[in-house]
Amino acid sequence: MTQHWTETVELNGEAFFIRHWGDKDAPKLLMLHGFPEYSGAWNDLAPLLAEKFHCIAPDQRGYGQSWRPADPALYKTSLLVSDMAALIGDEPVILLGHDWGASVAYALTLGRPELV
Repeated sequence: MTQHWTETVELNGEAFFIRHWGDKDAPKLLMLHGFPEYSGAWNDLAPLLAEKFHCIAPDQRGYGQSWRPADPALYKTSLLVSDMAALIGDEPVILLGHDWGASVAYALTLGRPELV
């Protein structure tokens, strides 16, 4: 059976809810959900991918159980990328994005290629 756990972490000073599947020592696969979804959108796929990867699925800013800023200016792509860069840290990840999550994934790849 695939390991599955959740946690709430602080990224850029705010609370973000994260789902994990798989072995913590496996290659990291960051999974970014689409609109208007949340990290639970990966519940069917992640256990399959977790056979080879440590799947990490955050509720992005404004979704699910993560921080929801009221000011629309706080949803700029650069800020969304900054959240994911903070989550990644120093060790590069494999990146998977769906719908709006793909937009964040593209921007992350272009702006912070050393993390992907």
